[in-house]
Amino acid sequence: MQKYIPLYINGSNWIFRNPVVDENDLKNIRPFSKEYASKYWSDNIYSEHHLQIGAGNLYSLYYAPNSKKENLQIGSSNNWICTLQEAEYNWMNDWNDDNIQGLPGFLSSCVDLPEDELIIFFWSKSRGLETTWGVFLRNWINFLYDDESPILICLRTGYSIRFGQTGTLYLGYKNKCQKI
Repeated sequence: MQKYIPLYINGSNWIFRNPVVDENDLKNIRPFSKEYASKYWSDNIYSEHHLQIGAGNLYSLYYAPNSKKENLQIGSSNNWICTLQEAEYNWMNDWNDDNIQGLPGFLSSCVDLPEDELIIFFWSKSRGLETTWGVFLRNWINFLYDDESPILICLRTGYSIRFGQTGTLYLGYKNKCQKI
């Protein structure tokens, strides 16, 4: 199974053109093949292959509406792999206002990761990629152009961020991470 595909093959390369992503950053954006993304998703994020984050199908996240908490789960509610807490911040306001420094400033104040830290970013079960924390922070507007509740996971620490469709931001730790 092929792990990576060229950026121009997966159909998402257009999101890295406006605003234009620096050539050095583009070299550090490594899209997964559909097969690899689906396998990684099934093995590490959610085991039910038909569920995905996005398009109104946010059922891979268990959400208790009044608790401001979400739990990324595999199987029963007793087997959650991630608990995410709603942050007092709305990333979409910065996106709509072209406030490029807004989200990176907020995330830097609550997430202590070096710029070269390896992360994975998923828009859905079959659309994901590997990059670094620094590349994400510099180009977050591009990554969040498709805002169907993507999720970011730091492989080393398990730190996880879900970006809600209305700008809600959920932060937490994934209990187990498979190195890729």
